[in-house]
Amino acid sequence: MMLELMGVGKNYLRGGVPFAAVDDVSLKMEKGDFLSVVGRSGSGKSTLLNMIAGLLKPERGEIRFAEQDIAQLDDRAMSALRNARIGYIPQGASLLPNFTVTDNIRLPWYLSGKRETDASGRAQYLLGEVGLSHLADAYPAQLSGGEMRRVAIARALINTPDLLVADEPTSDLDAVSIQDVMDLLARIHQRGTALLLVTHELDTVAYSERVALMRSGRVLELEKSEATKTSLITRLAE
Repeated sequence: MMLELMGVGKNYLRGGVPFAAVDDVSLKMEKGDFLSVVGRSGSGKSTLLNMIAGLLKPERGEIRFAEQDIAQLDDRAMSALRNARIGYIPQGASLLPNFTVTDNIRLPWYLSGKRETDASGRAQYLLGEVGLSHLADAYPAQLSGGEMRRVAIARALINTPDLLVADEPTSDLDAVSIQDVMDLLARIHQRGTALLLVTHELDTVAYSERVALMRSGRVLELEKSEATKTSLITRLAE
């Protein structure tokens, strides 16, 4: 088992009163899985993803990745694990504005302590993979929304992660850019990288192998069948 959540919960305050943003969530992912967590805004999707990525700590339950309970790791150990084995694609524009496209992609490589001389070749390869070799020396302000999202994907792949997690990777994109980003993520998955994304865009669900519906902090995991996906889409639209 690559990733397992067992009874995970996280509270926030709303008007001074605690409420469960994530409530008793349990799910599993094997190596090479593609799982989408779908739900409306405020359903707890991003909080769940940020706990899986080690950016937030759960208050209840366990999150086991690669046989470790990551909730028990200190910040330094969690950062090292995330940088080496979990690629993270945050929501929205996340590139450093004063760095070129290539430098943005190489940043996690430097943070992992790898040899600087190897970074350029890996970045150039990934730029080719995401179709942006011609923008290697551009700055984020010169990119479209879809191009920035593809750079963020390349950056998340720089250290060859076992798991790629993406928070609303198609939000605020036009239809063509949505298809470009999802086709890219599908190709990455086909090459063996496990993929977990959260989204409220129903059109992206068809790309995944499994789908989980999230409502009011709770997750209902569904089967792989197309009929089940259709049922989930119908329920989400209600």
